[in-house]
Amino acid sequence: MKTFFSNRYADAFAKTILFCGMIHMMVFIWIALQGNPYILNVFTVIGLDLLFPELVQGMPNFVLSFCLTMTAYTLIYLYLTKNDNRKEMDQKK
Repeated sequence: MKTFFSNRYADAFAKTILFCGMIHMMVFIWIALQGNPYILNVFTVIGLDLLFPELVQGMPNFVLSFCLTMTAYTLIYLYLTKNDNRKEMDQKK
């Protein structure tokens, strides 16, 4: 498995967070399939609904949360993974 950090403790911590996040999302997807699709609202997933309960109400906020997630993904893909792609291509040559 690819290491995220050179420090073994930091790497184990990061992988634990990733694992817990995956389990968290699987539970949310299960709940959504049981009839509550609004549980997948990103504002609910990250807990902002506790501070701003109105963020999880209605389809417009659901769409807004999806758009913000896609924007975050795009920015991370464009700016935080650029160097990794170059390294992989250099290793393949």
